[in-house]
Amino acid sequence: MKPSLSACVKGLSQEVCKQVADVYRCDADPDRLTDAILQNLKAGEFMQRAHPWELTLMEFLCFHWGDRGVPEERLTELIPLPPSRSRIAIVLLRRKGLLFRLRQHPLGWVFWCPRDVRRSFLEARVPLPPLPGERRAEASQGFRGLWDPLFHFAVLLEGNGLTLTREGTVPRREERKLDAELELEEKRLTHSRWGEGAGSPALRMVSDFLRGLGILKEEGRQWKIQRDSFRRWLQRSWPERIAELFRLTEELLLKDRPDWDGLWWWMERHLTDWVSAEELCLGWSAQVGQVPRPGFVKEVEERWLHPLAVMGWVEERTDGREHWRWASWSRSGAEVPVMNGYVKPDLEVLLPPFTPLTHRFLLAQFADCMGGETLSSYMLNPDSVRRGARRGLSAERMLDTLREISGGPVPDSVVENIRLWAKENRPLLRKGWVLQFPAEDRGERGMGELDPGLESLAEGVFFLPDALVGSIRKQLVEAGRPPLEPEETHWWTSDSSPSEPAEEVEAAARVESRFPSLEEAIPGFNRLPKVWTAGLRSYHPGTLRNLLRQATEMKLDLLIRSGENSPLRLTPLRMFQKEGYWHVTGRDEEGRSRNYTLEDLREVQILPPWKH
Repeated sequence: MKPSLSACVKGLSQEVCKQVADVYRCDADPDRLTDAILQNLKAGEFMQRAHPWELTLMEFLCFHWGDRGVPEERLTELIPLPPSRSRIAIVLLRRKGLLFRLRQHPLGWVFWCPRDVRRSFLEARVPLPPLPGERRAEASQGFRGLWDPLFHFAVLLEGNGLTLTREGTVPRREERKLDAELELEEKRLTHSRWGEGAGSPALRMVSDFLRGLGILKEEGRQWKIQRDSFRRWLQRSWPERIAELFRLTEELLLKDRPDWDGLWWWMERHLTDWVSAEELCLGWSAQVGQVPRPGFVKEVEERWLHPLAVMGWVEERTDGREHWRWASWSRSGAEVPVMNGYVKPDLEVLLPPFTPLTHRFLLAQFADCMGGETLSSYMLNPDSVRRGARRGLSAERMLDTLREISGGPVPDSVVENIRLWAKENRPLLRKGWVLQFPAEDRGERGMGELDPGLESLAEGVFFLPDALVGSIRKQLVEAGRPPLEPEETHWWTSDSSPSEPAEEVEAAARVESRFPSLEEAIPGFNRLPKVWTAGLRSYHPGTLRNLLRQATEMKLDLLIRSGENSPLRLTPLRMFQKEGYWHVTGRDEEGRSRNYTLEDLREVQILPPWKH
């Protein structure tokens, strides 16, 4: 679980929220505080006012560490700062609501910088080129997206599920069959996270995504579809579905490369026009201040760009070397083309890319998927139509689905064949209402002029199809006789209250709700003799040795004067005795190694790091 800033803020107590809100001079309401923190980052105010140690820590978290928590005991070792300054930077970021202390199993306590905090910091920290103008129409390469294999795999499992081997893997015969059905370029997944280990990379990829969507579940030795989750996914609008899949793609790709989190952010902004993987990697490395290691560009291509192309998120072209850009429909808020399908007289049904998935799901019940590139092809045949009938679809419901898909009438040959193939001598279970009048009102005056389409079941009792409920109800209300209907459970009488999202609840339980003081960054500092920290002064050799040992153990910086030289700042690293003399070694402000004997040190002061 990787909680957002909002989830972390909601995990803080009201008192701590107020203390953080005072930093931003805003309302302590968690939602408003979250907005204030992100806006402060995006507007560059943090960049302008932050202490250099804070900036160093934020750059480390955003450029190098990325999308993972940092074990508490390791963070001070990893940051390119002396330990005492690292601990101060940690406290400063925690007091500003940019870094949180979480309990994360099995790592124990970790520090976590939420993804939206990192992205907002990058927006202010990293300059970006202007977005290109309109795309050239000839460059488009189609609209087949990740939803195609996910939808098709879910439909295949929805009926009878898939029985796994004793080892919990997909049987080889089924695996080959499913690979052919999914029509994914497996070679381009070989070096991705889904190509590691035995089994089909394509199958591993679609099962990962369906688990992430909550659609695929494992019961015993079977893969099955969670129908409620599948239904919700089918009913989403296209922009919602695309945004959800894009976020899940990011989550899965970052799982084994969390330190590439900043690179993903960079890609989101630089793949708006054609760019090579080399240009992409060199540009990001320049921002990070590093030279790309050997093989980095190839690794980015194989682990990210090739899978993204297989999923349809990016388009690809080759002119001596590969170039990439995001598919037009993958951009947040992008319009998707709305087109009708086509029902051909030869019983083939063609679906454009953004056909409502609810329509496509119904079609899949009584037609066989034949694949396709830009257009998906389905074929109607006796077996497929009978399959739909067995699943409860009448011939008229099948024809209604085809009319919804095509936006018009269905060819006569298709109508005739569907009615012929779906005809079976079976009981009919209809869904509707029963309208019953009291015995004293069963005359014409009492019942009024009812819709002639109503079917009489008995005297004063009628079968009322769903389609007529509204008009009949209105008719009775206008006649001053509103119908008595079964009681409903209204929201105001419900015992249950709306539950918070799982992420919010879990984060609230795990976030340490405390506003840390700067002094606690250096445990035991307040127990040091005040004179040691008050200013530069000379000491008896025994006292000086004790002072230096304490500073070394607590990893505190010193201000020292040797001989007639000007004072300099030293981070002590080690004390040792050699040839009868005590030595202290450390690094100065420029990172150069220094070595002194106690006799060299004329005056010394332990520096309180929070007063820098």
